[in-house]
Amino acid sequence: MLRDWIAGLTGAGILLAVALAVTPEGMGKRMVRFGGGLVLLITLCRPFVAGIPLSLGHPGAALTVGVEAGEESAIQLQRQLIEERLSAYILSKGRNMGLDLTVTAEAQLQNGAVTPVGVGVVVRGGAAATDVEALTRWIEAQCGIPANRQSWSLR
Repeated sequence: MLRDWIAGLTGAGILLAVALAVTPEGMGKRMVRFGGGLVLLITLCRPFVAGIPLSLGHPGAALTVGVEAGEESAIQLQRQLIEERLSAYILSKGRNMGLDLTVTAEAQLQNGAVTPVGVGVVVRGGAAATDVEALTRWIEAQCGIPANRQSWSLR
């Protein structure tokens, strides 16, 4: 268990360092720094939260249930953080282009962990066809979300 915790903390730190290295300066980098810090904090606190027994039955069973529940809630929190950061990043770009948008990003579980691989995005708002095309290409290039995973609902 200690080895898994240290490996998770190290992996989260390396992932954060890589994300910070490839993120351009500005709002995006601040969001990555904030979100990555939260993920590191969650990873750091995971053994303490996961060890809380959920019942007064057999101590070993309660510890197992506590670990499973803690890991599941940590994964859901990571998924929510990724979705919020990605939505804010795309919304920021849209606002820089002068667009009034609402963005909802979707992250998926892959191999028991939340990754930005295979995410989709729903964009709602008013935009000209040229702006939609430009933002679609930007989302594909910067966020890795192909155009067929992007849903646009224009006013």
